[in-house]
Amino acid sequence: MGRGQLILGGITFEIAGSTFPDTWESTYLAQVNSVPELPGAEPWILGERVVDVHLVDQALWRDGEGPVSSPETGAGVTTRGDEVLVGGNGFQAVIPLHPQPVLVWRRKGSHGALALALRVALCCRLPHFGGLPLHSAGVYFPEGSAAFFGPSGAGKTTLSLLSSYPVLSDELVIVKPSRGNRGFTLSASGHFGAMEGRGFQSGDAPLSSLVSLRKEQRFRWTRLSAREALTSMLGVVMLPGCEVLWRAAVGAVGEVLTAVPVRALGWRAPNAPFDEIRAALSGLVPLASSPHLLRRTLSPGQKSSYNGSRRETSIPWRG
Repeated sequence: MGRGQLILGGITFEIAGSTFPDTWESTYLAQVNSVPELPGAEPWILGERVVDVHLVDQALWRDGEGPVSSPETGAGVTTRGDEVLVGGNGFQAVIPLHPQPVLVWRRKGSHGALALALRVALCCRLPHFGGLPLHSAGVYFPEGSAAFFGPSGAGKTTLSLLSSYPVLSDELVIVKPSRGNRGFTLSASGHFGAMEGRGFQSGDAPLSSLVSLRKEQRFRWTRLSAREALTSMLGVVMLPGCEVLWRAAVGAVGEVLTAVPVRALGWRAPNAPFDEIRAALSGLVPLASSPHLLRRTLSPGQKSSYNGSRRETSIPWRG
């Protein structure tokens, strides 16, 4: 039986299976494990429990019972009781929300199945430790790290490609409590978007700012109100529509917004304003949030939308 281990975003995954690893999985493991560390970075492992991932030989559900695949990604995510189901053409995964092994079945040649299952499992484990998976790019500066988020086309990958500073990801980064709960850390997730792992670095760095990207004609760096910051952050948290996960995530978002400034960055490619960003990161003051703001901003309709034992999600999962 083949075995392998990965640390993604501070979560340790132990992978085992009779047909593990195949050629694609060997390449994936080598790629993630070979990403260089940030200078002076000390990985911060969340929790002592290792997440076991079992690669099984039998399909995990019958045709028509799993999630509906997205035309854009070829995969789908749904919930069933206290499990998250991930499926696509030739693969299925069951991710328990309690400390049980993650199960993955894939047909021979189903490229990306393990990577996608690990991606979703990582996202589902983080809220239990006060962490958040963000659909964002992450860049490390001498003044600290910043997570850049925004809608598709806002420039996350473009900014990453233009960066002469270490990039943690152009697609998915992890925000988690720092060692000793002294602020928050931005971490690499081991997952990438259009850059496909080129030029990235891994590790943890102090999180200095969360930045909402805006396409504008000139550089602009403005403070977001508490309400804008909250709604923007909730829009980039990458979680299935599961109430227990979102309860933990909403609490974590409130903690992050209390400790980390949130800004809007107006810019226009190819003129990436990294000098201006570094200057702005110096001397930032945290945005003081309040639990009352969470209650005012989240409408009853939003809260109830996560109820139910089985619900589809439109979050853009990618392999």
